[in-house]
Amino acid sequence: MTSPILKVENVHVYFGKSHILQGASLEVNEGMTAVVGRNGMGKTTLMNNLMGLVQSTEGKVTFFGEDITNLKPYQIARKGIGYVPQGRRVFPSLTVEEQLSFIYRKSGSPDGWDLEKVYDFFPRLKERRKHGGNHLSGGEQQMLAIGRALMLNPKLLIMDEPSEGLAPIIIEQLIEFCNRVKETGLSILLVEQSMYFAMNVSNIAHVMQNGTFVYDGDFKELMADEEKAQQILGIGS
Repeated sequence: MTSPILKVENVHVYFGKSHILQGASLEVNEGMTAVVGRNGMGKTTLMNNLMGLVQSTEGKVTFFGEDITNLKPYQIARKGIGYVPQGRRVFPSLTVEEQLSFIYRKSGSPDGWDLEKVYDFFPRLKERRKHGGNHLSGGEQQMLAIGRALMLNPKLLIMDEPSEGLAPIIIEQLIEFCNRVKETGLSILLVEQSMYFAMNVSNIAHVMQNGTFVYDGDFKELMADEEKAQQILGIGS
């Protein structure tokens, strides 16, 4: 059996006296891994922990077998994890091209990501390349946040709530993007509240509830079981 790309084992995170992550465990393999759940269940806290933005008090995280538990964010990025944070966080005064270029890390592969390839995936960014981040729409900012992460030439791309606040037509474009990226061989860890988005890019659901995972299995089977879907997701089929 192939070893997981990323393995999260029994991770605990506290904010003061609040126990946010309560023994979260997850394996990320090749392709698309979708983490879903309602707001406030600990999904973003887990992603922040994986990227070194939040420290854990217990547990272990390994990336291609190497222990990266509680490393600093820049160290984790150098290991090969690209991060698209919730809320996009683009630089308002830098142009699209500046934001893509300054973070670029050359790949040793001829199929690596560079400015031309990002523009090929997101033609709208090329059209807006001279515009500052504060002059972009929400959808354009999300494209920029994703493109910026790709310019690091990561081995794994983490996307936290990429559909949040976007119009349906932009969400459809992001679904198409995720499916195209999967074809390039880049693995993605997607965190989403939107079941529609997640189900259109991944067949497997990892459901988080109260700081731990309570389901790991087929998306369609979960949604077909109305009682279970209502219990762990708060929705019916």
